[in-house]
Amino acid sequence: MANDDLGRTAITRLCVSDEQADLLEDTIHEWHAACDLAAEIGWVHYEHDKYELQSLAYDDVREQTRLKSQHAILATHQAADALSGVHELHENHQQVSCPKFTEERGESLALSGRG
Repeated sequence: MANDDLGRTAITRLCVSDEQADLLEDTIHEWHAACDLAAEIGWVHYEHDKYELQSLAYDDVREQTRLKSQHAILATHQAADALSGVHELHENHQQVSCPKFTEERGESLALSGRG
């Protein structure tokens, strides 16, 4: 029997006030900084396991960013995922470098509803 479920895609847009947009952008910048910090720690310690990296980087992420606990944990896991990809490339004898998450050259999000 074939699965008759149809998937549907809903197109949505985030519409926020200027204050909410500023808070969201600040959080995104903190997230990127936390991922960068965790990636650098993992790079130095040659660690790409998410739980080991969490143990190594969590306190630094909490002290050096304004992220709350769950976001700090998830940032370390995101960095570990990126480092795992770097590890695979390295094992395939490819040139690698520490992953970077921070935007460069003034890149920014365009949020709907901003003037």
